[in-house]
Amino acid sequence: MTKNLRTGITMGISTFFIAILVVAFSRLAVANLASIYAAIVFLFIITVGVVFDMIGVAAAAADVAPFNARAARKDFGAKTGLQLVQNADRVATFCSDIVGDICGTVSGALGALMVVRLAFIVDISEAVLNISIVALAAALTVGGKGFCKGIGINRANEIIGAVGNFLALIQSFVPGGKKGGQS
Repeated sequence: MTKNLRTGITMGISTFFIAILVVAFSRLAVANLASIYAAIVFLFIITVGVVFDMIGVAAAAADVAPFNARAARKDFGAKTGLQLVQNADRVATFCSDIVGDICGTVSGALGALMVVRLAFIVDISEAVLNISIVALAAALTVGGKGFCKGIGINRANEIIGAVGNFLALIQSFVPGGKKGGQS
């Protein structure tokens, strides 16, 4: 089995299980929240998809050299950032395809739930509500990704540096994790 096929199968299976968790959580959250909070969850999920897409683009556009230099100086998070850049194909696939696509799908599902809920509250046709919410989700997602792709390309090293620092910080709190993102 080729590496690409193995990666594709792994990503597909991972996506399946991540999607189950995200959809289950978001459906429970929206079902038990007031409409305004459900709308906030809806917007949050779209935002997460846009931000992860930007990180995926940044990973693909980042330069290895600055991260090598920072890692040689043992800067906090530099080794993690270097690993992100060295594995740009996987990072881009995970961030843009897995997380981004799951967020797009989940926002659509949440939009449908919101339509059903709003149809009882406001005196607007369910079809009009459905078209409006789907169009809003699409506009926010595509517009946000279009805006953030340029940022991801133009500020790739800064974004990956920040993500590397964040992941190194998280890793430092995990029992058995490496302190400061260093080996």
